[in-house]
Amino acid sequence: MRALVPADVVRLRNVVDVQVSPDGGRVAHVVEWCDPEADAMRSAIWIDGRRATWGGRREGSPRWSPDGGSLCFVSDRSGRPEIWVLPVASGGEARRVTESPHAPEQPAWSPDGRTLLYSARKVERSEHVRPQVVTRLRYLLNGRHYVGDGFWQAFSVPAAGGDSRQLTADGWHHLHPAWSPDGARIAFCTTRNPDWDLEWVWDVHTAASADGGDLRRITAGGGVCLAPAFSPDGRQIAYLFNANPTTGSTVDYHVWVVGADGSGARDLTGDLDRGALGREPPAAQPAPIWSPDGRHLTWVCRDGGVARIVRTALDGEATSGARFAPAGGEPSGRHAAIGPAEGAASWPSASADGRRLVFAYSDAHRPPEACDVDGSRLSDENAWLSEVRTVAP
Repeated sequence: MRALVPADVVRLRNVVDVQVSPDGGRVAHVVEWCDPEADAMRSAIWIDGRRATWGGRREGSPRWSPDGGSLCFVSDRSGRPEIWVLPVASGGEARRVTESPHAPEQPAWSPDGRTLLYSARKVERSEHVRPQVVTRLRYLLNGRHYVGDGFWQAFSVPAAGGDSRQLTADGWHHLHPAWSPDGARIAFCTTRNPDWDLEWVWDVHTAASADGGDLRRITAGGGVCLAPAFSPDGRQIAYLFNANPTTGSTVDYHVWVVGADGSGARDLTGDLDRGALGREPPAAQPAPIWSPDGRHLTWVCRDGGVARIVRTALDGEATSGARFAPAGGEPSGRHAAIGPAEGAASWPSASADGRRLVFAYSDAHRPPEACDVDGSRLSDENAWLSEVRTVAP
C-alpha cells in the first residue's frame, strides 16, 4: 500500500449540504471536486448516489419541495447563478425560476410549495471598472472580497417562475430568510442600527411574506443573531446568538429561543461550555431543527476538536441519545449526543416526521461523505483512499 502524496490532493472530493426528502425516502447532496485543467472547483448535485445535475460549473443548495416531488437548487448553467427546479417525481429537465442580476443564495420553499424565498446581494454598480468610494468600514468580507457596492436582501419568486419581489429595505443587510409554518410571515437576520458596520450587530426581524410589510424586531440586540427557524406551531423562533457585538466570532454561539412576538428570549445551551457551530455573516448558516412536537432542537456543537450533533430539550430532559458531556465536563440531562462521537458532523437535515437525520461526516482519514445518524455512509466519493496509507493525528 503506497503513501498519500501531494498530487493526490486534487483527487479528493467533498460531500456537503446533505438534504433528506420530507418523507425520509430520498437523499440529495452536493459533491465538490477540483478540475486541475481549468484550475477551478466544480460542484454538482447527487440524488440517492446518482448524479442528478450536469449543466453548470457550480451547482449547490439543493432543497426538497414540501411534497418531495421537486428539488430546487442554485446553478450557474445559464452563465450566472440562478435558482432552478428539478421535477424529481415526474422526471424531465430542470427549469429556471429566477432571472435576476443578483446571485440568489439560500433558497427555501414556502409551506404550500408555491413560492421560493431566497437572499441575494443587490449590487448597484456600473459594469465598467471605476474607482470605488468607500463610506463604510466593512467593505471587504472574508470569502466575498469587495462588498461595498451592495446589500443582501430577501426576495421571493413563484416556484413556477416569474418576477421576483424584494421583501426587505435597501440600505441594510438581510440574511437567512425563513418561512413561518403558515407561510404568512418570514424571519431573517438584519443589521438595522446606524453604526452596524462598527458594531456588527444582527437582530432577528419578521415581516409579512406577501410584501415585506409589518416589520417587527424580535431580538434585543447586543450581538450576532443567525439562522432563525419558526417552531412547528409558529409561536417561537429558534436562532443562534453570539454575544460579541464587534466580530461575531470570538465567543461561542449559543442556541436561543424567543417568542414570535419578541417575548421570553432564553438561552437553551448556556449550561454547556461549548458553542454551536456558527458561521459569521454573511456566510450561509443552517438553522436549529425543531422536532415535530416542538419539544426539542437539534444542532451541532464544537467539542474537543470535533463537531457533534446534539439534541436539546426546551423543557425537562432530552428523551433519547447519550447524555451530552463536553470534554472535561459533567453530563447535562437536557442535551443528548446523537450520531458519531468522533470526527466532524455537518448541520443535519431531518425528514418531516423527524425520524431520519442525514448529514456530512468526515474524520482524519476521509473527507466528508453523506451519512445517516447511525453512522452508515450514503456516499463513497473517495473510495480510492483505500489504496493509500493515511496517518492518524
